[in-house]
Amino acid sequence: MAKAVEVSHRAGAWKQQNKDHKHGRHRTKSQIKADQKGKVSLKAKNSRRQKPVLTRRERKNLSKQIRAHKVTLDSSIKSKVGTHSTPPILVAFVPVSRDVNTSEWFKTFISFLGPDAKTSTNARGDVHVVLVKQKVRFTFLKPVDEFMGVLDSVKVANTVVFLHGSGINGAELVDEEGRMIVAAIRAQGLPTVLHVMPKDNKMKTTRKAVESVVSPEDRVAHFLGNEASASSLLRVLATQKRREVGYIAKHSHIIADSVEFCPLAQDGEEVAIGGSVKISGYIRGSRLDLNKFVHIPDYGDFKILRVTLRRDPLLEHVARSRSSSIAMEDTSNLDEVLITPDASNQDDVDLDEELDDGDEMEAVGNGKDFETATMKSSVIRKVPKGTSDYQAAWIVDSGDECSGDEAVDEFQNMDEDMNIDEDGEDSSEEGEKDEDTQTEIDDRSEIGSVADMPLSQQMDLLAKLKQMREDEMFPDEEDTPMDISARERYQKYRGLESFRRSVWENPDSDLPPHYKNLYRFANFKRSRKLAIAEPDEETGISSVLKPGAFVTLELGNVTEDVVERMKAIDRPILAFGLLSHEHRMSILNCVLKRRPAEDPENATVIKSKDRLVFQVGFRRFTSCPVFSEHKTGNKFKMERFWRPGQIVTASFVAPISFPPAPVIVWTPNCKNYEVVGTGRVLDADPGRIIVKRAVLSGYPFKIQSKRNAVVRFMFFNREDIMWFKPVELRTKHGCRGHITEPIGTHGFMKCKFDKMVKSEDTILLSLYKRVYPKWAYEPLPIEPLPRSATSHEEMAD
Repeated sequence: MAKAVEVSHRAGAWKQQNKDHKHGRHRTKSQIKADQKGKVSLKAKNSRRQKPVLTRRERKNLSKQIRAHKVTLDSSIKSKVGTHSTPPILVAFVPVSRDVNTSEWFKTFISFLGPDAKTSTNARGDVHVVLVKQKVRFTFLKPVDEFMGVLDSVKVANTVVFLHGSGINGAELVDEEGRMIVAAIRAQGLPTVLHVMPKDNKMKTTRKAVESVVSPEDRVAHFLGNEASASSLLRVLATQKRREVGYIAKHSHIIADSVEFCPLAQDGEEVAIGGSVKISGYIRGSRLDLNKFVHIPDYGDFKILRVTLRRDPLLEHVARSRSSSIAMEDTSNLDEVLITPDASNQDDVDLDEELDDGDEMEAVGNGKDFETATMKSSVIRKVPKGTSDYQAAWIVDSGDECSGDEAVDEFQNMDEDMNIDEDGEDSSEEGEKDEDTQTEIDDRSEIGSVADMPLSQQMDLLAKLKQMREDEMFPDEEDTPMDISARERYQKYRGLESFRRSVWENPDSDLPPHYKNLYRFANFKRSRKLAIAEPDEETGISSVLKPGAFVTLELGNVTEDVVERMKAIDRPILAFGLLSHEHRMSILNCVLKRRPAEDPENATVIKSKDRLVFQVGFRRFTSCPVFSEHKTGNKFKMERFWRPGQIVTASFVAPISFPPAPVIVWTPNCKNYEVVGTGRVLDADPGRIIVKRAVLSGYPFKIQSKRNAVVRFMFFNREDIMWFKPVELRTKHGCRGHITEPIGTHGFMKCKFDKMVKSEDTILLSLYKRVYPKWAYEPLPIEPLPRSATSHEEMAD
């Protein structure tokens, strides 16, 4: 009997479809929770704060009113430029060709200003010009031939005038030296620009000849040596569009009209060091806070003892307007107003003050900045002549570090080992040399051409070139020393499972002794925002002075020889008002890009921790930076060399500077002033973790199976293999593995990998150690660097 086949029933097209249950708006709790996931409940609307709904015509009318208000505000600001309510328009003259005799050109230009121009000259040689009819005032800075003086003049100028050559008889409109000067000026920030060229009927041809230094938005004018061309040049200087340099506009600054040394204070008592200096000039940029420090480039930071608000010396030539500034209204009928800072609110650094845990927690709770460093006790140090107490307090003497407890001695021994590690060499005689001595030799070896160097310096330069090329071919690879055990040589190193994902444990332990003198922010971005913000109007004139006032600053703790040096060197004397915390020392991190080398064979070799010359904002100093990669993450790999065209982050000890601030780098003791690299300030953070990597290499001796291999030449004894056994191995072809066991006593070891190792592959073991920037900050010595080796007198002869 045949078995019956079971067939399942399938619904047809006419199957009855019942309606869903009408549950209304009811939802389950899970559905309500899913619908409201991530949403925030609406707050009760305030009818008074509710914005009205505008029609299209009302929105267009509102935008038109806002635009008109901005145009009116901009025009009012532009109309006040150079008038009695603002400082005179500051103009700097910079020649970009050796064919230009700047002094003669300047005298000729001043002589053709006309009878309507009222001129006066200060002690330095700067010329003040007042146009009575136009109600405009100018200050023409005396041209200087010294390179740093040119940078200082352009740094604070409202307009920089580039003087081009004649372009005849073989003379160039812009020579190579002029291009280098313009490159340095652009790196530090370029204000409003005016190019003065010889007369040429073909304007396009002239622009094309100097297109390397002329931007499309720059103005071009001509000076023919007569009164008409001089007045035309003045009209262009007064009416052209202004361009501000951001970091200069955020700092109040004064260009010294006169400098005077006072051996005694006004109350008859002697000042701490020598006396005080009086600097007179107009307040420019932002408001001047009397409770902050004042920085004079190349001389240091000083406290303000008192300020005398004086009558504007150029005001008598210009008809007064009723809409004068508050500062001028208060002093229009007075010759002098004496103002003293508030001693209770004035910035100071007490090196004996220490913050306890309660103070730190209170500072964090109030949302204020705090310093996690304790200051060093005062000791007797050898300091340069003329150094103030404040500046001497920051100087760390190498002899003082040795005296103290045993912990400091242990760190000094550790520091010597770090110097050996930095060179990537064994603990041989070459590795035990003092690093500072090597840096000085390297700096001298880069002066002049290679052919003029002594044989010993040529050998040192050849060794650095060899190290840089080896590091480029084999990054961070080192030969395992044979005369010392690897576990002793690399005892300060540690292994990481992943450089990007692994966390560096205990970053605040085993810090160098000089880190306790460094300032650390709880929130750097917030501190920068509060420091740059304008002071409130409620502070009054007793602590804040507005731009446009003519004042005399009296700065304390200045010796007479410092003032004589200011007057002797042909540079404009500048005084910058510092923001909060900018007088403190910290680890400054700057993003730098090195300029490509024109001659790669003779390019300067710059190694990490070599001494370089920095200009950060308006400060100039020398330091030994530690280079690291410019990436995101919680730790950064150290770069042993700074190669041409490479972007790195340089970390060094320096006074705090808030971004944006440009950075320019030179090599020390160089004959020319070619810029090595440029960049910007990133932040001030001593907590940046810079990690040096050391890679040990070995080679397969025998491949036993698909995953096992015997490796040699990485270590040379059994104890080192057992010490580094937990560290992960990798190969240049992408294999990963670990050490299984040592074989014998001569450094052979059995390793296991995730895939088969090829015979031509290289086995690598990566070790990491944190490095710290040393306290190598030194103010730049005041040595005039001429713009050109050939003077105009020599050219005339």
